[in-house]
Amino acid sequence: MNGARTKKHAEPTEPSFLTTILFLLSLALFLVWELLISNAHLYAATRNTTISFLLSLTTRTAAATNFTISFAVVILIASFSFTLFLLRRDSAASTRRRSAPKKAA
Repeated sequence: MNGARTKKHAEPTEPSFLTTILFLLSLALFLVWELLISNAHLYAATRNTTISFLLSLTTRTAAATNFTISFAVVILIASFSFTLFLLRRDSAASTRRRSAPKKAA
């Protein structure tokens, strides 16, 4: 070696399946939350549960509704950003693997 230090990278795991699952889970959570907020019949059916308490917090005032919508948007943006981060990491790892010099046998 000519004095240059080479950084050994651990072989990355493939996050594409994990990314898909996380994104679909966050999307499903967002849609269920929106359904709980907007569905008055469900609110009446769940009068004695924790869900009704959460709904009462979010449906009392316009400010609370705006907060809930903002919170849902922040969660959606965060999950989308995390998904993009994992996809970029996966892409960079596969590029490194392709461009790495082959070891002589």
